[in-house]
Amino acid sequence: MSRIVELDLAGQRLTVERRAEGGAQLLDTTLPSLVTMLEGTNEMRFASLDDMLRAGRCAVRRWNKEDAGIEDLTKIGLKGSPTIVSKVFGPTPRTEKADISVLADSSVNDVCLNLLQKIFTRHPTLEAETVERLSA
Repeated sequence: MSRIVELDLAGQRLTVERRAEGGAQLLDTTLPSLVTMLEGTNEMRFASLDDMLRAGRCAVRRWNKEDAGIEDLTKIGLKGSPTIVSKVFGPTPRTEKADISVLADSSVNDVCLNLLQKIFTRHPTLEAETVERLSA
């Protein structure tokens, strides 16, 4: 997630924005929800020494299933997870190598145009789709 767009405690709703390949997605959900943030989304703040010592004396609140209001144990933990990891693997290396050649006297504009020409040649429908999206 990249930012919280809206938090409605009365209506128990949360709207967040997350980064995706095509840009950003707006996601709307009900509370309570688990939110994870991307690294670098926020700037780290450090407390004063007095505040750190005071925080060290605070009790850690622990929740169990009763505190969270969970009655059906089949909905929590490993058994309640809908996700099953069947295989973990690394991506296979590509056989083709990167094809970018830059002449010493090339401008940034020339390099970009050359790269776009190679991409559009390799993926013929991409140019028309890109123009269509940009003109919409």
